[in-house]
Amino acid sequence: MAKAISDSRLVRVYSGSLVDNTAELVEERKDSSSQHDIKMTVRLRVRDDSNMEGEREIVRENDCKIIYALQMQKQS
Repeated sequence: MAKAISDSRLVRVYSGSLVDNTAELVEERKDSSSQHDIKMTVRLRVRDDSNMEGEREIVRENDCKIIYALQMQKQS
């Protein structure tokens, strides 16, 4: 489980699994303004001790997909 927090406020909760060096986190919810399903999937791979990379995929109505590339670096 992973929690996304913005400005000290919980904005979404993902559940998922870790296989080898890849974490796959999923959140499914209804868009309250339009009543459509939204599915967000985050896939992260460990590159080394301080870096991860992957993508965030958002799937909306009619299989409309948005995919973002992610790069994360551990802060000291």
